[in-house]
Amino acid sequence: MNTKALIAAAARPGARLGLKLGLPVITVALLAACGSGGGGSATPQTPKAGGGSDASLVFDKRTVHLGNIEQDAQGVATFMALNYGAMPVDVGPSNVKVLQGADGASALQGSLSVLPQEASLVPVNIGPFSRLGPHRFQLDVASSDPGAKNTTLYVDFNVVEGLEPASGGPRLRIDKQSIDGGNVPYDWPLYEQFTLRNDGDAPLALGGAAVRVEAGC
Repeated sequence: MNTKALIAAAARPGARLGLKLGLPVITVALLAACGSGGGGSATPQTPKAGGGSDASLVFDKRTVHLGNIEQDAQGVATFMALNYGAMPVDVGPSNVKVLQGADGASALQGSLSVLPQEASLVPVNIGPFSRLGPHRFQLDVASSDPGAKNTTLYVDFNVVEGLEPASGGPRLRIDKQSIDGGNVPYDWPLYEQFTLRNDGDAPLALGGAAVRVEAGC
């Protein structure tokens, strides 16, 4: 499945998911899944992570490409851990390794319990950055699932210069311009969020959120 959706507006204030930005933050969450046709949503097939017979833990995506990110921006890339088994799975801790670029990412240090047939979010806090150009991070996530004792995830993007500070009034900033999760099964759930912040010196009025499907379902 290759689906492209566009969030055209902002949203109401939401959870910060562990971000400590020092300024008011609004999150716009996008949760999507494509069915097999006919307008209904399909039930995801139980996947097998790591090839083990008792495996139950999978992630909504293994790699996410975030396009251009401003050098002084702070935001989050979010992976969703799904437990398709019959027993709870402990997820974490995780370790971030820089493959290209410079430091500018942190992730889950402790662990969280994902109940059977449920999902939990594993956010990766990103920014600000000390270097322009391509950045690529590797995230190694441990778990108690024998079939997925360690899962390797990747986040990559390009750091660009930020805009000049506004002379006055509100200033809307978005942590990333695009999200590409690669190829996924047609009935697969995906989760990601955009973080919006006001870097200006006056209140910023936001409208409702709208999603427009440009390709796929």
